[in-house]
Amino acid sequence: IQEKITQPLAEDLLDGKLHAELGYFSIDTKNMIDYDVLTGAYGNIAKAKSEGVEFSLSYAINDAVSIAGNYTYTHATNEVTGAKLIRIPEYAAYAEIDWKATEKLSFTLSGRYNSSEDDVDPDTFMGTTNKSWTTLDLAARYAVSDKLEFYGRVENLTDEDYQDVAGYGEPGTAIYGGVRVRFE
Repeated sequence: IQEKITQPLAEDLLDGKLHAELGYFSIDTKNMIDYDVLTGAYGNIAKAKSEGVEFSLSYAINDAVSIAGNYTYTHATNEVTGAKLIRIPEYAAYAEIDWKATEKLSFTLSGRYNSSEDDVDPDTFMGTTNKSWTTLDLAARYAVSDKLEFYGRVENLTDEDYQDVAGYGEPGTAIYGGVRVRFE
């Protein structure tokens, strides 16, 4: 059973440049399949519940610059044992600044925040906590024409050392690039 209620908080404010939404979600799950570190196999959680709120905001500062962000609070539990579900952050946030430098060139700087999460250490099978983390990413796009675009991005720009799953590190700074060709 899944409920999601989203309510626009602000529409057409500042001549349509500002948009805000607030949402509530509640998800009841029966027989949730999750990886069990203790057995090394997938197992069953008879009844789980995740509920929380989401808030998003976007604002077009002008024709060239816009900002956007969102925040989520999640409370997720095993309804049988009362334990928090592992690997689900209580707080998560995302923000970005988009800059259209020229008609053909644009940049996006974005950041993600993930609060600490309960987990199970795969070596000791004991409860552990994955620390909170924040990453920054930078992306650029250059449209040569309507059909050809070059793009690139740097993920984890500050080389944040973090893990989303206990015992498994995330990549450090990574650089990607490519070409998009549209056939129409």
